[in-house]
Amino acid sequence: PSPVDPLSSNGFAKFRAPTVTACHTLLMSELPSLFPTLRWSFIEASAQWLPWIVREAAVRHQALGHPLPDDVLSRWRIYVTCQTEDDVPYLLKEGAGDTLMIGTDYGHFDPS
Repeated sequence: PSPVDPLSSNGFAKFRAPTVTACHTLLMSELPSLFPTLRWSFIEASAQWLPWIVREAAVRHQALGHPLPDDVLSRWRIYVTCQTEDDVPYLLKEGAGDTLMIGTDYGHFDPS
């Protein structure tokens, strides 16, 4: 078998990882405060990563002396689309229920 090129074999490195990084960067920035009515969305990158980066950002904010609010996603108007492979009960348990969206992009195959 030939080696698999990780950058061309799937969308993780090209699309999902940059989306996760962008959301974490937003959580670490002052942008939500500067634009208090703007809604932020992260689409077509799944949502399973959401609890992880919220915890990562919370640890870093705590170390800087300004903790994140417990409801940071809803308070800062951050929305994420979930996909059929996501563990939605887990995401709901982790507090992402107010910020999950279901995509309606009929250009892609999605049985949801």
